[in-house]
Amino acid sequence: MKKHPITRLMLSVTSLVLIIASMMCMTVACSQNGDGKNSSSATTAPAVTTADPDAGKYDDAGYLKDALPEVANLGVKIGMLYWSDVENPEFFVEDDGNGGTVELAINRRNAKVESRLGVEIDYTGTPGNAKKRGDYITKIRTSFDSGNPYDIYAGYTLAMATAATSGFCSNLLDYNVLDFTAPWWPQKLIEEATINNKLFFTTGDLSTNLLYMMYVMYFNKDMMTEYNAGDPYACVDNNTWTYEKMIEMSHKVDGMQGGETPIYGFTANTMHTDPFFYGAGLRTLDRDSDGKPIISEKFGSERTQNVVSLVEGYLSDPISLLGSACNKTFQEGRVMFLMSRARYASRDLGGATFNYGVAPIPKYTADQDGYSTCLGFPCTFYAVSGAAQHPQEAAMVLECLSSEGYRIITPVLFEVTMKTRYTTDAIAAKTFDMARAGGSFDLGRIYSDALGNLTYSIFRNCICKNNPNFSRSYAASVPALEAKLEEMIAAFGN
Repeated sequence: MKKHPITRLMLSVTSLVLIIASMMCMTVACSQNGDGKNSSSATTAPAVTTADPDAGKYDDAGYLKDALPEVANLGVKIGMLYWSDVENPEFFVEDDGNGGTVELAINRRNAKVESRLGVEIDYTGTPGNAKKRGDYITKIRTSFDSGNPYDIYAGYTLAMATAATSGFCSNLLDYNVLDFTAPWWPQKLIEEATINNKLFFTTGDLSTNLLYMMYVMYFNKDMMTEYNAGDPYACVDNNTWTYEKMIEMSHKVDGMQGGETPIYGFTANTMHTDPFFYGAGLRTLDRDSDGKPIISEKFGSERTQNVVSLVEGYLSDPISLLGSACNKTFQEGRVMFLMSRARYASRDLGGATFNYGVAPIPKYTADQDGYSTCLGFPCTFYAVSGAAQHPQEAAMVLECLSSEGYRIITPVLFEVTMKTRYTTDAIAAKTFDMARAGGSFDLGRIYSDALGNLTYSIFRNCICKNNPNFSRSYAASVPALEAKLEEMIAAFGN
C-alpha cells in the first residue's frame, strides 16, 4: 500500500477563552436616623457563577466539536481502500500547487486527523465506479483471503452495499467512538441503513460527493423571460412548484423544436430521472412494526401509477430531450429545464453565456411537506472492515474525518463553492439548503443490487421506455423482489 504524502503544515488550533461573569458590586445604603446618628447598611450580593453546559462544545467559528481526544497518540497505520475513479476529489489531492479551495481543505482535514490522532492513513486506490464496482469487491475479497485486510473501505455506494451483504463489514454501532447523533452524520441514512441493529456503512461530511451528488433543477432564466414562462423561484415561495407547473412552463417553447438548432422545454440523462420518483414523496421499502424491511405500500400505489402516467407522457413529448447530450444542450442555452446533480454547475456552467437559476426538484402535489430529492449513486460509503487489524482506531479515524470535514471542508464546499462561486443567482443559494435538508435515503435504492434491481429501476424503465403501465410491471416484479428482500434480511442476521 502506498502512503500519500501530506505536505501542508498544520495550522495551530487556538483554544477557547471562557468569559468569567464579573462579581456584583457592593451596594451601600446610608441614611440619617432619628437620633442624629448615621447608620449604614451594606449588602454584598454573593458571587453567582453558572456553569455553561455548552462550554467547550463549540470551536471559535461556532461549529460543534467531537468527543474524541484533542491529542491521541494511537501510533498505528490505518489502511484505507478507496475507489480511485471517484468523480470529485474526496480522499486526498496531490499537491501540485494548482488546487482549489476545496482541494486545499481536504488536505488540511487529512493533516489535522493524522496529527490529532497520531495515525498514518495508508491510502490504496483501485477502480470501483458503476462499471467496475465488481472489481472493487474482488479487491476486498482478495485482501480477506490473503490475511492482510484493509481497516477501512471507502467505495461507491452500490459496491459498499454489496460488501455489507457479503460479510466484509463490521457493525458500526459496536463502536462507541462513532457519535451518530452528531451533525456530521446524516440521520436519515443512519436510520434507513440500520437493519436488525446493524449498520455496516455510513457517509457524511467526510464525503464531498455527498453534496456534489444532490439532485436539483436548473433553469435558463433568459429563456423563462423570453417566452414569458414564469418564475420557478416565485413558485417555490408560494408552494406551487409542482410537476404540472414545470410542465406548463416548459411548453411555452412548443413549436420551436424544428430547425437546425432546436430548443427544448426539459432535458435529463436517462439515469437522472429518478428524482421524479422521490420528489413525489415515494419510496420502495418501509419497515414493519418490528423494524423489518418490507415493500412500501407507496411503491405499488395508485399515486405511483399516476406519477408515471404524467411523467412518461411528458418525457415522450418532443418538448423533452433524454440522453447523454442533455448537459451540453443546456450549456448551449437551448433548454429551459435541466434535471441534474449539484456538481453540474461547478463542472459545466462556469462559462455559461446565459443567466441560470437553481430550484429544488418540484413536488408532485402542493400539499406535500417540503421538497424531496435523492442522491446520485457516485457518492462514497465508508465502512470498518470485519477483519480490520485496528478496528477501534479505524472507527476513530472515521469519526475524526467526518467531524473535521464538517468544520473544515463543508463550510468551504457548501457555503463558498456551491452557493456563491457556481451560481449566477444569489437566490439559488437556498436551493442547496433545501436539497440538503430534503435528501432521502431509500433502503431499496441503497441495496438495489442485492434486490435484483427491482426497486427504483422499475419506475425509471417505465418513464424512460414509453411504458405507462407501471402497475403491471410492478405486479410482475413483486414475487422476485420479495424473495430478494428475504435474502438481504438474512444476510444481516437476527
